[in-house]
Amino acid sequence: MSGYKFEFLLEGETKTISPDESIAPNLPISLSAADEWSVQTQYRADLSGFELADAKVYWVDDDDVEHLIYRGEVDITEGDPDGLMTVRGQDLTGLLKRGGAQVHYQSIAGYEAIRDYANTYLTDWEWDVLEPEPELVDEGLLLQDAPSAEDLSAVFPLEEQDFDPAAHPITLDQDVYFLQRTGIVSIDAGDSDGPTDPQYTGGSAQDTSDSPITHLMGFFAYDIPTEHIGFAVREGIFGPDTGDITYSAADGTFQEVTVRDNISESTSPRWVDLSSAMQDFWDGRSGDVGGNIEITQSGGTDPYVADAVVYFDKRFHDFDNFDNDVHEPGGHLDRPYEYPSPEKPVILVAVDVSTSTNITRAYVNGDVNDANGLLEMGVSFGEEPVQTEANTASAEFGSDTDTMTVNGQVALGIRTDLDPQDDTPRYGYDGQIFDGWELSVDTNDLRVIEDLELVGNHYENFGDLHDEVGMAFLPASIDFSSQNPEPTWPEDGLEGASFTPGQIQLESDWRRLAKTKKRDMRDYANVLKGFGEPDSEGERIEVEIRLSDEIAEHGEVPGPPVVSDATTLAELTVETRNELFNLASVDRTTGSLEVAPKVVWPGFAYHVEIFDEVLTLETSTLQDGSQAQTELEFEEGVSIESIFGSIRQNVRRSTR
Repeated sequence: MSGYKFEFLLEGETKTISPDESIAPNLPISLSAADEWSVQTQYRADLSGFELADAKVYWVDDDDVEHLIYRGEVDITEGDPDGLMTVRGQDLTGLLKRGGAQVHYQSIAGYEAIRDYANTYLTDWEWDVLEPEPELVDEGLLLQDAPSAEDLSAVFPLEEQDFDPAAHPITLDQDVYFLQRTGIVSIDAGDSDGPTDPQYTGGSAQDTSDSPITHLMGFFAYDIPTEHIGFAVREGIFGPDTGDITYSAADGTFQEVTVRDNISESTSPRWVDLSSAMQDFWDGRSGDVGGNIEITQSGGTDPYVADAVVYFDKRFHDFDNFDNDVHEPGGHLDRPYEYPSPEKPVILVAVDVSTSTNITRAYVNGDVNDANGLLEMGVSFGEEPVQTEANTASAEFGSDTDTMTVNGQVALGIRTDLDPQDDTPRYGYDGQIFDGWELSVDTNDLRVIEDLELVGNHYENFGDLHDEVGMAFLPASIDFSSQNPEPTWPEDGLEGASFTPGQIQLESDWRRLAKTKKRDMRDYANVLKGFGEPDSEGERIEVEIRLSDEIAEHGEVPGPPVVSDATTLAELTVETRNELFNLASVDRTTGSLEVAPKVVWPGFAYHVEIFDEVLTLETSTLQDGSQAQTELEFEEGVSIESIFGSIRQNVRRSTR
């Protein structure tokens, strides 16, 4: 006779419940779940002690052919010696509850994390993972928009940079970020008639023949850390007998910085680095770094000659790169620059911004006064290194990783769009100005783990991991490369497979016994407004997002507004659209079928002819009530791409 046959194997011994002995079998198959199965039979003492036995269930058809339809393990045997015995257990998934792990995943595609966990921890299993097929969700989704100083300060907050704003040469003022001078150069001739030479800046220099050499210097507008103070002198041409040369800096009055003696003869101009002595001078002193410089000579017969002096911030200038050849006889030096050099720019890093979808490409655009100069735009995807592009105010970058987080940056330095000036330095005498920023991205629906720590048994960890990325698993053998990858229970050993529910459609090969269909749109919405945090004038950013395809199908259905603490349009847009996805995705068709006994695997899409829809099977339960049957529970799958493929956005700022 046809029916369910149960076979229990423990330590080489086998016990069987035949089809005519099995009563009320219940064999559920669910996604990513340790389902509990059960069967009753007349009490049998020989089944006691078969806990932990390997359980196999066969459907025996009318031709006495056995079909493996279930595998698991016996957990409990109980019953009345004068009545019925119940044998129950869990399917193979329950074995994952044995053993556990602690693992931390960051910026990794969900399917890759699943594969890693299976390969690392589920070594008793042969596990296969089907890669999702990502579809485009967004093109040019605006994440950061900073057209004003108020917005810039939110996107590039100075207090959150990896430097102390008070000790860094950048200021937000008059609606722009602008650079302070990082080099102060003086070639003052003073009142003396100094020596001349075509190798000197401007053709002349100063010497100590009649009076001290004095250079009139300004002050830095920020606090240079002592260890980064740089100071250098471009010496002229002089003989070997200069005696003692004293360099003094103005700290109220001139104070000695250092004394040099036995200076070697100078036959051509040369730069001398005196940074260490100047750092010692300023160490422990209050007040702004800078001020006039005086050079005096004591003894010697050869006057000391100085052509130029420079204070500089060593973080942004390299002494070895100072020019020592004037551009023409009696001309000027190209550098040291007075603003950060291209090799050592000031880098402003934007706050991280995240989406709910995987970022594949980023576009940045900055408003600067020298769009084609030595400006560097950059983007970092997740934890990946920064990608940069120079000499442009607009750039696009492709992601080499899977992440929902992106970070932009801009490197600011000298302006290169200005003509050379008739002075030293000829270039680098003005800095970039930064007064606007946009960051937008393309995304797809590949699910990404941004930061997830798992601590628990393998069943808990593996289930949480799949839930996090919208995937599911079955304790089954599945050949994903075949035309019709029908799962099967492994005859022996342990096999499993992970995939995205509904990604694969299987043939609907069953004989229907009964049906039920339901549609639930209780919390559905396809239009949603979002309101941001009030600004200082009580104005809120307001955004409205509409799903045109959904509206065409169901009419306009507004949802409850999102009230957010977002201060930028981009932040509010992302938050509102994420909530709208949750609301729009509740438009679900569900249904159930009762079919003749057959293993129908959940997680796959089937064309349900009686409903005329393709639905994803959620659960399948083999049972034996008034007749042997399989109960199927379906649900309509909803993708991010299908919802946001027709997004339309309205934005305005309003007073509330």
